[in-house]
Amino acid sequence: PQDEVADNAPLQALAEARMGGRLTMRNPRWLTYFEIHHAQVAAYRHGRVLLAGDAAHIHSPAGAQGMNTGMQDAANLGWKLALVVSSRADAALLDTYHDERHPVGAEVVRVTTAMTDVGTARGPEAALRDVALFVVGHDAAIGNAAAARVAELRVNYRGSALSVHRGEHHHAAARAGDHAPDPEGLRRPDGTAVAIEELQARPGFLLLARSEDPAAVEELRRVLGDLGTVVQVVASGAAAGECVVDPDDVVGRHYGLGSGGIALVRPDGYLGLVVQAPDAGVLRDYLA
Repeated sequence: PQDEVADNAPLQALAEARMGGRLTMRNPRWLTYFEIHHAQVAAYRHGRVLLAGDAAHIHSPAGAQGMNTGMQDAANLGWKLALVVSSRADAALLDTYHDERHPVGAEVVRVTTAMTDVGTARGPEAALRDVALFVVGHDAAIGNAAAARVAELRVNYRGSALSVHRGEHHHAAARAGDHAPDPEGLRRPDGTAVAIEELQARPGFLLLARSEDPAAVEELRRVLGDLGTVVQVVASGAAAGECVVDPDDVVGRHYGLGSGGIALVRPDGYLGLVVQAPDAGVLRDYLA
């Protein structure tokens, strides 16, 4: 209630209970009460109005996911909006912003609400919670999985219309819609290490092309044009145009590409297209 003055007595009581009186709470500079709300808009796009961050979803601060979620909303929307505003894409592309990010926001609302309910449980439920947290805290696999989920490292858009996977999927490899892997082991022709993240530093799409055929790679560059950069992946040596050397086939294993194939990384870092051959026609159709 607004007319209720917050004080530090409850905090001192917690300090007494949890730390045996070894800490005294005094001289607070600012105390207030707040209420936890959770809600999500039904649509992230209303014509020319697009909602992101706290305008699209509000939830408990449990797990500290609000900032990450809002930033990922913006990253997902930004490149699509840029293409539409510059007349490079139809406005219908903006519908995929809702399609991809609304389910993520809904999951964050569900998870943070559950975390709040668990954290504020009392009585037998609190005892059960404490036992569960003890078990999780002593099992590295469960703890790491929980941390990855809360950190939103497992967000994917596999069901999106913008995620196209052509050919067989290799076990443990990324799928179209996953965040692009960034494996160690890639080198520039001069021998210096390079990361996928570095290759993405330039605006637009990043196309990784596993092919030893210069003509096929050049055709891919022609099709992609100024929408991004084509980087040829070779086993050794160098190639015409930009290339990286992959002596241990880390791109093949992490992206599931065979001896030849392409992986198109979107500007927000997610895989849009994975094809088991350096097929410029499939790339052209995807971009269209």
